[in-house]
Order: sequence, then C-alpha cells, then structure tokens
Amino acid sequence: MNYVGIDIHKRYSVCVAQDERGRRLGEARIEGNLAAGFAQFFRSLGGKSRVVIEACWNWQAIYDRLERVEQIESISVANPYKTRLIAEAQIKTDRLDANGLATLLRGNFIAPVHVPGRQARARKNVLRQRLYWARLRTRIRNRTHALLDRQQEIQLPQCSDVFGARGRSFLRQLELAKPDAYLLGEDMELLELIGRQIKEQEKRIGAGNQHDALSRRLQSLPGMGLILSAVAAAEIDSIERFNSAEKLCAYAGLVPSTYSSGGNT
Repeated sequence: MNYVGIDIHKRYSVCVAQDERGRRLGEARIEGNLAAGFAQFFRSLGGKSRVVIEACWNWQAIYDRLERVEQIESISVANPYKTRLIAEAQIKTDRLDANGLATLLRGNFIAPVHVPGRQARARKNVLRQRLYWARLRTRIRNRTHALLDRQQEIQLPQCSDVFGARGRSFLRQLELAKPDAYLLGEDMELLELIGRQIKEQEKRIGAGNQHDALSRRLQSLPGMGLILSAVAAAEIDSIERFNSAEKLCAYAGLVPSTYSSGGNT
C-alpha cells in the first residue's frame, strides 16, 4: 500500500508518496491541479494508494478529481486544526507538508472530517449563497439606517419595518440634499436587487426540499421553516453516519461538554 500526502495550492499541488515503512517512493508537483497530472503520478507509483489532503481552499475540486483516479483506494480529508505536526513545524515547505501528511496517514494519526456527497455539497453552496445575500442585505440596511439618522427633520412612518412595502414607498419619495439623496437611492436599488436574489435562492431551496425526505421531516417540527430545515439536513447529510441520537445532538452542539483535568472541571 502507498501512502500519499498532497499539499494543495491554488495553481499547483505537491504530492509525496511513502511505502508502508515510510520510505519515499516519489514526489511530484502537479501544475494547474489537472486531473491528468494526478492520474499520471499515481500510475507511476504502481499498486494501490491511500491519499490524504487537508480541508483547505477548494479541496472539493481536488477531491472530485482524485476520486476518478483508478489507483486510489481511499481519500481522507484531514482537519487542518488537528494536523499539529505540520502547523508547528519550524521548517515549512510544500514538500515537507505533503510528506508530513503522508506520515500521519501511514501512522493512522489523521483526524478526518466528514465528506458529503456531491449533491449535498451543491445544496450547501446554494444555502451559503443565500446566507451571503442575507448578510449583505443586513449591512446595507444598517448603512441606510445610519444615513437616515444623519437627517435632522425626518419623521419615519410608524411601521414595523422601514424596509417593508410602506417603508420603501416612503424612502423613495424622500427629498434629501446631496450627496445623501443619491446614496439613499443606490442603497435602495441594491436592496431591491438582493431581495430578488434571495427569493430566487429560496425557490431553489424549496424545490430541493421537495426531493429530500429529511428536509421535509425536519420542516414538520415546530420552529423549523424552509431555510432552517434545509440547513440542518445539509449539515447532517446522512443520519446513518451517527451511531446514536446522543452523538447527533453532540454534533449539533446541543450537549454540554466537560473539561476536567487535575481536579479542575
């Protein structure tokens, strides 16, 4: 069995292979992270290989390319916060990092993270895009509130949400001095655009929930709406990966933790 550590970068990756005794079998720099480059390297090793990469920038694309390599038996994705051998190294190069990963894999010291399937990862990307738009909308609303607070003689309408239908109608009719007049107009245009984007994302999320039994079941619980049920289902991914309900609750952060050492708890 070969043990291969791969140090991933944006435009290239460095691979280092070891045998079962830790002897170096080969190394390569894969320019452009091309699938053909990875396939050629693993063919040159001979035999089956176990591979480890870190959960870093764009690891999913590399993972998908490695999955198609016939000579790879398994792929582990390591938690970078727990690969302390690499993080605390005094001499740090791409080759040494890749070799360190291979050493940890060979010794079974890798702390792996769960790798969702491609469909689950695609759903997460849609949910994260919706989260991005929601956060951006909040930032623009806060800017608009600050702009309105600068005005001395404006009485806002009595409504629960100044960005609701009635509030938006009022803001569009406001006559402000420059530059606040066009600043407010720009903010309102952005808010309308983001609102449309969020609605489109929610349509996609709703369509995805219709084909996901776990999302539909979660949505039947009190307090679990369209978005929260989709997020929970995407994070759980596969209920079978948890040995018990207690472990699922711990994964969700619902179970208190205990840190006890030397009589101190």
